[in-house]
Amino acid sequence: MSFGCETKCFTITWKIENFSTFSSENRSIRSPVWKTEMTEVSAWWRFLLKPTNLDLGFALIGFKREMKEKDYKYEMSVLTSSGEIKLRQKLCDDLNRYCCFYKIEKNKIFGETSDSFLLQGALTLCCRIWQQKLKPGLCFLRTALHEVNFSWIIEGFSLDSDSIKRSLHEQEKFLLDTILYKYTTEEGTHQVRIELLPDYGKWSTFISCKIDDDIAEVISRKFVYPAVGWEWDIRIDPEECPDGHLRLEFKCLIAVDEEHPTPPDAAVGSSSSLSRDLLQLYRKKTFSDVIVNTDEDTSLSAHKNILAARSRVFEAMFERDQTVEGRSGAVAIDDVDSETMDRLLVYLYSDSLEKELRWEQASALYYAADKYAVLPLKQECAQVLMVAMTAANVCDVLVLADRHSDEQLMSCAVDFMRYHQEVFSSSAWENLEKSKSINDLRLTTKVFRQVFLQKDMK
Repeated sequence: MSFGCETKCFTITWKIENFSTFSSENRSIRSPVWKTEMTEVSAWWRFLLKPTNLDLGFALIGFKREMKEKDYKYEMSVLTSSGEIKLRQKLCDDLNRYCCFYKIEKNKIFGETSDSFLLQGALTLCCRIWQQKLKPGLCFLRTALHEVNFSWIIEGFSLDSDSIKRSLHEQEKFLLDTILYKYTTEEGTHQVRIELLPDYGKWSTFISCKIDDDIAEVISRKFVYPAVGWEWDIRIDPEECPDGHLRLEFKCLIAVDEEHPTPPDAAVGSSSSLSRDLLQLYRKKTFSDVIVNTDEDTSLSAHKNILAARSRVFEAMFERDQTVEGRSGAVAIDDVDSETMDRLLVYLYSDSLEKELRWEQASALYYAADKYAVLPLKQECAQVLMVAMTAANVCDVLVLADRHSDEQLMSCAVDFMRYHQEVFSSSAWENLEKSKSINDLRLTTKVFRQVFLQKDMK
């Protein structure tokens, strides 16, 4: 098979923020997982970045692929700060491992042209996948690298004490649980184990982590799976602790899956002059002939012709003089807030969004887009919801998908729960199970059956 339009293409963009700051660490970084759909099966993918002193090595790994279909082709590249594709390579499957490899020299990124590739220190990788039965699509991933350093002082430390837990909050952005507990080895000696675990759903992976203390002898350390934290076994002599206090220093480099952006084109707006002019028409309220009133007593001026042309729901409101909206020139909306309605109108005028969407904004806009039958916007919002899905919000996604009969969004949420079954012990799931709503009870039964009774058939 040749690369070309005779096959279906799926495009993934992965932006690694703060990459230039930590490029010398030479630590592996994993991307979030994403999903592609085929005619009869689905596949899950992720990138693995493994830097060396000279190169940046990217592995594209496919798993849960049910690989009856092996005829995949790939193109990997790096995007410049202006969005231009550079350092392009065409690749094929390693059929033994269902992955492909892409290597670029570091000096091509960090050399004289570094300003071209590292916009505000971020590196952006682009990958295109071709396969005859693949459903076309777009996926936008973002990972931010952060350094987190902190101290833990344990007063009155003793090997006879119970387990100790400490949670770290830093500017309401980081949440780490540090647990220290005693155990007895097979040889009968007493040692201490320290676990450093992330709040599940917010973190991609710990890239590196060090624990320093002059009196703590580190015997072993390892990753803790699936929490993707760190675990140390250390030997400590309490008599050597000054004043009975144990002080531990943690130095961590963490890759965080932050709120995922909408597609870049949607975030910055369309480049066409028509879209820009229409957006200015909306912002300046020039010749507006309809008022959209929200439940917050906010009025948004708009134009009937544009709303009717872009939404069949608005068209039905304005096409007859018998309707309230047709007679009064005003539309009353009591279930959509003013900010969400403004984003909807911006999209109707410009076919784009002015800013990136946070998860909560995408959820509200998804509802509005479905209500007013703006299907392309609904799909964009669904993409944000799927990419930014976590154990903390997947139950909300389930309810949203169920209320709006969105099979693709529902399938993505169910698949997420299949691989993150700790959701079933969460308070959000418990609230769904205790709900008096027949729809919620039906939903929990349906999801439970799909996850546990049908997993052997997947």
